[in-house]
Amino acid sequence: MHTITSEAINRIDSVVTSSTEGLVRWAQIFRAVTPDRKCFIEKAAEYGLMDGFSVCHHDGAELRVTSFSDKEISTHPRHAAVIELISPYLQFASESLDPTDYELIKLSDREMSVLQWVAAGKINWEIACILRISERTVKFHLGNVMTKLNCNTRSQAVAKAFNWGILRL
Repeated sequence: MHTITSEAINRIDSVVTSSTEGLVRWAQIFRAVTPDRKCFIEKAAEYGLMDGFSVCHHDGAELRVTSFSDKEISTHPRHAAVIELISPYLQFASESLDPTDYELIKLSDREMSVLQWVAAGKINWEIACILRISERTVKFHLGNVMTKLNCNTRSQAVAKAFNWGILRL
């Protein structure tokens, strides 16, 4: 078992160390990896992070990276262009999330379950079947989550929950 610290990630994550401005396809970077970086890539693969895109932006001395990954991510140039186009907006949106005391936000076990299934891409009907509750009850709990997180959409609730550490990969 390997433990990788954020300091180590900054040294061995090929996306971060390449820090090319703009869109980078992981496959291009992973072709020429050193043994220490190979361990990082293998660890990422355990979490399904095998292929994707990252968009790097330098903001003064700070590097901002937005990454997109999926088991079957599209290689179509049009999709890459859209990813590169929306990346700065996603970065801005994540930085400007409501700065309330998110440590004080407490979700019930059922609200957490519903939110986790929403994050997994399930629709209300599927969540109801999985949790063996009514679809109306799913909507009720999701409504509570969105109220507590001050969100208007499911996607926004998931984004805030990940950003605030309420949900983890």
